[in-house]
Amino acid sequence: MAKRNILIENERTVTKENLLFEQVKQLLDDARTRIARTVNTTIVNVYWQIGKYIVEYEQGGQGRAAFGKDIINKLSERLTKEYGKGFSPANIRYMRQFYQCFPFCHALSDKLTWTHWRTLLKVQDETVRNFYLTECISGNWSVRQLERQINTLFYERMLASKDQKTVREEIQRSVPQALEPKEIIRDPYILEFIEFLSSPLPQPRIVGMMFFLSLSNIVKE
Repeated sequence: MAKRNILIENERTVTKENLLFEQVKQLLDDARTRIARTVNTTIVNVYWQIGKYIVEYEQGGQGRAAFGKDIINKLSERLTKEYGKGFSPANIRYMRQFYQCFPFCHALSDKLTWTHWRTLLKVQDETVRNFYLTECISGNWSVRQLERQINTLFYERMLASKDQKTVREEIQRSVPQALEPKEIIRDPYILEFIEFLSSPLPQPRIVGMMFFLSLSNIVKE
């Protein structure tokens, strides 16, 4: 009888420990998600603003190609020297194009990472690009899923199909239920931006942010 009581007590202890772990895990996961989304929104807004400065201030909004190329290369060189990675000429050109294609900051979705936006900017036709933008937001697509749908001509298949509902259902079955926070955290541009923020003198809040964002290697999903 005593042995049975000990086993029951041990089971209760394990249950309480599991409950404690799950509570702490949920707390950390929620904190990490909020921080990741805050950083992501900041990145998108900052890059949009940089594009605005380039187009409206330095180029006078005229989009002069030769002048723009020279400015972008010089800006890239100086920003890279000052802040490190994340400011290549290619990425700055995307910032410029970002503003040109989406001139209203309030219309930007906070659900998409900078890599999402860069992928969308590769779609030249505005109508097609806006189609993928809408589908990506409503379907909560990852970057990989967005690339897959663009590469497999989802838009064209929808136009050509007489049964668009079936095509859409097929797509939905192939996508994850939700864009995981860890996908936002591991976005290469978020990691670069955090590295930029923490250099040269990390502040306590930034160090804390970096700690929480690295928790994916400590707390299992």
